[in-house]
Amino acid sequence: MPANSNSKQTEGNPAGNGRFLSWWIWAFYGVLILVGVPWYWPTDFKGTLFGLPIWTLCSLAASLVASLFTSWLLMTKWPLDDQDTETPSPEESRP
Repeated sequence: MPANSNSKQTEGNPAGNGRFLSWWIWAFYGVLILVGVPWYWPTDFKGTLFGLPIWTLCSLAASLVASLFTSWLLMTKWPLDDQDTETPSPEESRP
């Protein structure tokens, strides 16, 4: 561990600053759930688009956005484990 690292970052928080557990991420997932579950559509609504009920397309769109958002989070915000567990090269391991 580097001498200038903050011990508070490593205690109980493997990500350092917890940027993947921010409130806005959970709020975004909450909004996607509210949009994706069709409980707010009237029961007698008969609108269709491309042969599917519109509420189905809305749910599919929310699922697609959730998948893309999760992929983006994993590629940009997820902590990297290889920073602390670097294996030394064979030259470095010689006495």
